[in-house]
Amino acid sequence: MSGCDSLALVARPGSLPAGGVDPAPESGAWLLGILVPPEAAVFVFILVPGFLLYGLVSLYGAVVEYRAYRSIRNTPTENAGAVAVGRTELEGRVQPLDETLAQPFQQGSCVYASWRVEQKETTDDDEWEWTTLDSGGDAVPFVLEDDTGRVEIHHVSDASVDGNSSSVETGGATFSNMLENPTSPSEWFRGNPDRIDAFLGGRVGRWRTDASPGYNTTNRFTQDVLAPGDRVYVRGWAEPKPDITAGTTGSDRLRITDHADADTFSIEAGTEQEQANIARRKALVGLVVGLVLSTVSLFLLLDAIQAVLEVT
Repeated sequence: MSGCDSLALVARPGSLPAGGVDPAPESGAWLLGILVPPEAAVFVFILVPGFLLYGLVSLYGAVVEYRAYRSIRNTPTENAGAVAVGRTELEGRVQPLDETLAQPFQQGSCVYASWRVEQKETTDDDEWEWTTLDSGGDAVPFVLEDDTGRVEIHHVSDASVDGNSSSVETGGATFSNMLENPTSPSEWFRGNPDRIDAFLGGRVGRWRTDASPGYNTTNRFTQDVLAPGDRVYVRGWAEPKPDITAGTTGSDRLRITDHADADTFSIEAGTEQEQANIARRKALVGLVVGLVLSTVSLFLLLDAIQAVLEVT
């Protein structure tokens, strides 16, 4: 008995009736034990490949996250005061170097900031969704400090950064406010904290004005930042500073940046253990989702092929 015949026996109850006599043909095909009209069974060939592809992508993502987990666990964490040239992994706290940035939507300073402004809108199906109105970001070099010393982190904009995220939702804007104050975006939004008003005021002409008259929208302001004092986990490449002076020793000679020989250049809020746990959890979820979707999708495809053959 072939594999497909075995599937047919499981998925189609009564396929071998008593006495070995086939019953009258049904109007449809059996898919996973459910009688489906022939025309509906055809949709399996349209929908299932998408689930199969998603399952395979999930499996690939699981492999990537597992490799990240192994890299984190297998690379020894160095002390900031004893960094050697080459691939490195560090853990410490953020300290300013020369300058800092203002946080977009909260009070305080930072060395890295990405931000996003969204508007809550209705879809064609009368459901709510968040639409991005604008986004941006900026970064400056900073110092990573631990109990043994300090080392500079440069080219932060080239790194994969995962900072501390926070968001603020407000009552939104009205079209009439936009018409009355065309050059003052801070006047379009009602009830925003002063920090958000100040930030929006510098971006005239970059905001949508297609809301219906009198239509109130809800806006969400999200920022992702690294602030002085935040604990960070950094993976990158240690190299000599280009402007090093005679007599400079220890980690003062070096800086952490990106490099062609580095596996990754990443700056993440938290500790090494926290990042390892996140990578392991993502790998496990991706593995489970990928295996389930791939297995079910393959079974459905085989079942649908046999079902269509039976009714044609």
